[in-house]
Amino acid sequence: MIKKHYYKLALAALLALPSVSAIAQDTDTASKFTWGGDVRFRMVSLNDIPLEAARNIRFKIEESNFTRFRTRLWGKYVFNNDYQFKIRAVNEFRNYDVNNLRHDVAGKIKSDNTWKALDEIVFDELYLDINNQFGGKLNFRIGRQALIYGTGKVLLEGNPLDGSRSVYNDAIKAVYKINDKNTLDFFYFNNPNEDSLAIHSSHRNLVEWDEEGAAIYGKSKSFDKVPFEYYYVYKDEKRHGADGDRVHLNTMGGRIMPKFTPTINANIEFASQWGSQGGTDIGGTLFDSQLNWNIMPDSSLKLTPSIGYYYLSGDDAGSSDNEAWHPVLSRWPQFSELYLYSFIDGAGGHNIGSWSNISMPWIGLSMVPMKDTNLSIRYYKMKANEIDRNSHPGLGDDRGDLITAKLKFKINKQWYGHLVAEFLDPGNYYQDGMDKAHFLRAEINYKF
Repeated sequence: MIKKHYYKLALAALLALPSVSAIAQDTDTASKFTWGGDVRFRMVSLNDIPLEAARNIRFKIEESNFTRFRTRLWGKYVFNNDYQFKIRAVNEFRNYDVNNLRHDVAGKIKSDNTWKALDEIVFDELYLDINNQFGGKLNFRIGRQALIYGTGKVLLEGNPLDGSRSVYNDAIKAVYKINDKNTLDFFYFNNPNEDSLAIHSSHRNLVEWDEEGAAIYGKSKSFDKVPFEYYYVYKDEKRHGADGDRVHLNTMGGRIMPKFTPTINANIEFASQWGSQGGTDIGGTLFDSQLNWNIMPDSSLKLTPSIGYYYLSGDDAGSSDNEAWHPVLSRWPQFSELYLYSFIDGAGGHNIGSWSNISMPWIGLSMVPMKDTNLSIRYYKMKANEIDRNSHPGLGDDRGDLITAKLKFKINKQWYGHLVAEFLDPGNYYQDGMDKAHFLRAEINYKF
């Protein structure tokens, strides 16, 4: 059965869309249908990734080697300059050669492959654009769409449990143009636990519980050398039973992107949270910063060193409140593919990507080693802000040393891909004897 929030989206589309006859009478722009698609193939290997949930007993992802094959096909119909409709269908299946978890007491735990070929087709784009309303000041997008803002530390991923198959939200978005340098985005999202529009559905969970919320996001270029953004997001996690109590979460923040010189720029973001989970007050803090210096602007190498610091608050075990940062729509590989897996059942009962309780200075270097390539290397020194010594006696605050490298390449307009390598040397935040972890991935894409 189609869930009631789809009726809300459909009703909004009907109210906002003028009559079909009025559209047909617009002879200034010819109606046009376009289509295309892409194919993605990935090979992944990961090993010995320590898990947040059970640090004292050396619970980890022992080994997992698999391939992923994703296909997407899209179509877009342009009624005229102001109205267009887009739909995109997606299928992904996986093949696991090895997929083991390990517990020192219980031995090996094997996870079965639940992603079979063509077992499920979903729509990750299904929206209507209505532009240039109210004197050209207001644009609408109604339906299933990506909501990606800033660096994605707060807003990006609406359905984390299907991995990178899709990142959509079911949403209604309005963009108000204040003037040439200022805009305000307003959006409402409603992301169900399962996708009721899936074809041949495998009843695959997209998120642990139904989630709903709304946001205001402002963007300003009023100051040419210091563009900035600001936002407020409300989110309702409709938890129940053993999954925990219902969460009402408010997040307010801002981001500035100063341009100090033509070759030196930065990104600085701060956000604060407040709300409740059942009878417990919750509130977290985020701080993210990055400084880039293009030291070879006239060279094809484009050598750019960077430094940064990332902070997410943790829960103080001695307090009756929960001070841990709570992911909003940001449970994706923010800075690491490897460490995303480590945050399984970290804070708040999330199954993966529960970013929280981390303090992390880092240094990096990016370059263009040859035409149509880009290489980025980073080193992170990761620590935990809070340690619960009652539940994890004898453990420290050192999460470990993480090195990441990514080489992106483009063969031509249709073929492109990347290589990723990440290595973690766990610190005393985990039990002694944890092995070094790795994540490796090769990806190739073809679009048509």
